Amino acid sequence: MSIQGQRLVRGADVAHAAGVSVATVSLVLNDRRNVVLSERTRDRVREAARRLGYLPNRVAQSLIQGRTRTMGVVLPSLASSFVARIVDGIGSAATSAGLGLLLAHSRHDPESEDRQLEILLGQRVEGIVIVAGEGTLPTLGRRLDRLQQSATPFVVVDDDTHGHRGDCVVSDDLQGMDLAVAHLASLGHRRIAHLGAGTATSTARARQDGYRAAMTRLRLRVDRDWIAGDAFRSADPAASLMCLLRARRPPTAVVAANDRHLAAALPSLLAAGVQVPRDLSIVGYANYDFASYLGLTSVEQDPELIGAKAFERLRSRIEEGPSKPTRIRMPVRLVLRSSTQPAFLRA
Repeated sequence: MSIQGQRLVRGADVAHAAGVSVATVSLVLNDRRNVVLSERTRDRVREAARRLGYLPNRVAQSLIQGRTRTMGVVLPSLASSFVARIVDGIGSAATSAGLGLLLAHSRHDPESEDRQLEILLGQRVEGIVIVAGEGTLPTLGRRLDRLQQSATPFVVVDDDTHGHRGDCVVSDDLQGMDLAVAHLASLGHRRIAHLGAGTATSTARARQDGYRAAMTRLRLRVDRDWIAGDAFRSADPAASLMCLLRARRPPTAVVAANDRHLAAALPSLLAAGVQVPRDLSIVGYANYDFASYLGLTSVEQDPELIGAKAFERLRSRIEEGPSKPTRIRMPVRLVLRSSTQPAFLRA
C-alpha cells in the first residue's frame, strides 16, 4: 500500500478501480505467471495501480514468498573511486533486475566488517558481494566461513585468494601487465622495472607475476633490483621508485601496480631532475580519473562492468544453487598517453 495525500491506497482500491478481485490484483502485482490471466486484465490492473499511486508492501511480500529480493554489499571504503564505481555497477544491475541493495562499509577494519556482515545476515539478504580491501583481507576467510555456515551465496570482488571456496570476479592482471610491458618493449626499452604493491593481495601478486611473465615472454632480463614496493596503500611509494632508479643498472622504464604510486612519486622525480618521459617512461595501472590530467599511460580496468558481472554471478548462484566455484577474469586495455616514449629518444 502507499500514501495518496493522507489516505492509504490498498489492494482493494486497485481492484475496485480495475474492476477485478483483490486476489487478481495480488496475482498481477506479484507477477505470478503460473496463473492464466489475459494481458488485457494485467494491463488494466497495472494502470489502475499506477494511477492511484499504489506501492506494494515489500515486507509482506517477502514473508509470503520467503524472499527479501535484497542483496548485501560489503565494501572497504567509498573513498576509493574504484570501489565506488564497482558499487555503481552492482547498483545499476540490481535496479535493472528489480532488486534492492544494502551497503555495509567496514572502513578497512576487520572487526567492523564482521559486525556489518552479521547485520546483513540479520536482514535476510539473499546473497552478498564482498569487495575485498587490503586491511580486511587477512581475516576474509573467517567471514567466508560464516557465509558458508549460513548457506548464504556470495561473490568476492578484486581478490581470488579464496577462489577455491567460492565465486570471485577480478581484473585480468596477467593480461594487463603483459600489455604494459609489451608496450614499453615495443618502444625499445629493455631495462623495465616494476613498482609493485607487495604480495599481501592476490591482485598485487598477479601484477608482479604478470610483469615477470611478460619479461620472460619477451626474453628480457629481470634484475633483482628492478622490483620494489610493499603495499597498495604504501606510505612512501616515492622512496620505492627512487630505490629503483639507484639500481646498479637503472631502468629506463617503470610499470607500476597502481596509478596512485606514480602520482605520489612524481614530485620526487622532478626534485631529482628526472623528467618523464625524457629520462624515464612510466606506465600506471587502473586508469584513475587523474591519470588523464597527468598524461599517464595506464592499464584501464572497468569497475562498473566488474560490479555488474559480480551481481550477475551472485544472482545466478542464488537461482542455480551450489556448484563448483567460478573465477571470472575481466578484460583490461592499455590507454596510451604522453608518459612513455621510445628509448632511443632519451637524452
